Parts: sequence; C-alpha cells; structure tokens
Amino acid sequence: MTLSALFGPPGSARRERMLQLLGALVAAAIAAFAARYGIVVPPAPPSAAPLPTEPFRPPDARPDIGPSPGIPPDAPAAIGRIQFGSSGCTATVIGPRRDDGRYWVLTAAHCVQRIGQTGTMRMLDGRTLGIVAVALDRESDCCWCSTETNSTVLPYANLAAVAPAVGTRIWHAGYGIDRPGSREEGRVDAGPDQRGQIRMTLSVSSGDSGGGICVNDSGEVVSTVCCTTNRGGVGSVWGAGPEAIRRVRPAIQVMDDWAPLDVPLRMAPAP
Repeated sequence: MTLSALFGPPGSARRERMLQLLGALVAAAIAAFAARYGIVVPPAPPSAAPLPTEPFRPPDARPDIGPSPGIPPDAPAAIGRIQFGSSGCTATVIGPRRDDGRYWVLTAAHCVQRIGQTGTMRMLDGRTLGIVAVALDRESDCCWCSTETNSTVLPYANLAAVAPAVGTRIWHAGYGIDRPGSREEGRVDAGPDQRGQIRMTLSVSSGDSGGGICVNDSGEVVSTVCCTTNRGGVGSVWGAGPEAIRRVRPAIQVMDDWAPLDVPLRMAPAP
C-alpha cells in the first residue's frame, strides 16, 4: 500500500493530519521508553516562527509617496513664509500633490536670484521644508518652486484656470511686517495686461511678496504679490495672472534628482 493511499495525496489536509498524529505517537513512545530506562532525551527544537501575514516591505519603502486623493484644498494653511538667502517672502503650496510625492510652490520671481537656487519654507503649522526654484518669469514676476521632500503631505491650494472678472472679491494672508499671516481683503480692478499681470486693490507690506492672492468664494489662487503703490496700506497691487503662471510652470514634472550626464568626447582616429 502506498503512502498516498494511506494518508492521501501530498499537500492534502488529511495527509497533514495523519502525519502529525503519527509523529505525536512516535514521540510519545520514545518518551515512555526513555523514562523506563533512564535515558535523557534533549528538548525538541523551537518551532519555526509563523510566516508574516502582511507582505514584506523594504525599510526604505515610502507608502505615502504619490498623490493623496480625498484631501481637499486648504488655501489659508497652504500659505507659508519662505527664505532664499537673506530674502524673506511668502509662497503658496499648489496642488494637487504630484505623482512623485512632491508639491509645486508658487511665489514671485523677484524673491529668487536664479533657477536652481534652494531655500526653505515654513508652513503655518510650524513645519519647515526645503524648496528649489525650477522656473521663473521676470516679466509677469512669478516663480515655480518644487519641494525637496516627497514624503510629507502638505495643505495646498488650487490655481485658477483664468483671470477673475473685474470686481471679484479677493484676499491674501502673507507674512508681511505689519501683521504676519493676517488676512487682507480687496478686489480685482483690471484683467491681464501686456506683462501678464492683473491689477487689484489690496493692502500689502514688505514680506508679502510672492504670497498667493485668492478668490473669496473658491479659495483658488489667481495671482501672487508683485508690487504696490502703497507699501503697508491699501493701494493698487499687481501680480501675475493665472494664465501667465500656468505658462511658466514646467510641462514635465521632475520625478527625481536624476540628470543626464554628457557623453565624453574624444578625437577620432587618424585615417
């Protein structure tokens, strides 16, 4: 008689139970024999640890990288204080989160010196992160930055598709020297000009440069603080319109820090 006929086919539950029973009977017989004749039997080795029920994940895996669906925009919390060198300005995290886990950060071009310059951003909740300037336009005065970290979920605001109509109510909450983080309200006075800027009535002060200007109803960003006729009080304020801002944003998102290295050149052999 074969083992398959006695215990069942390999891998079957019946076969496993029968083999376990047989092993227990053999162990009991050995223990009884040893006890009768004074033979010391070494303890059985510890059983193997059970297999993990969760799939293995390498230590450097980042399950939070990538878009964060279901997180709504929060314009007031998305506005933070930035610093490039000794220049203190304001910027806004623009969402949604990119596929590589990073975020776009929008500010004014006059707040940075060059593309590739690195700085820091301090969020309203106290978190500090690194940012790098990736694209800018001096004419409309807007600059796109990217967060250096891709493992942190941040509050963000959405960018409007087009410039708002004249009379639209707006607000900003920059980090100016008068009342840092305070909310100032105003209105849109004129649509995009030849520089791609819109004109507004608003109160801004030093340190508010680059801060996102948002629509009251939707919270969408429609401009950034560029310049004013009355620093520290209500006056005419200009800033890049959403159409100009969208044109400046890089079409291709950089997924990592990889950059192509030039192939070395050498002289061709003499004929």
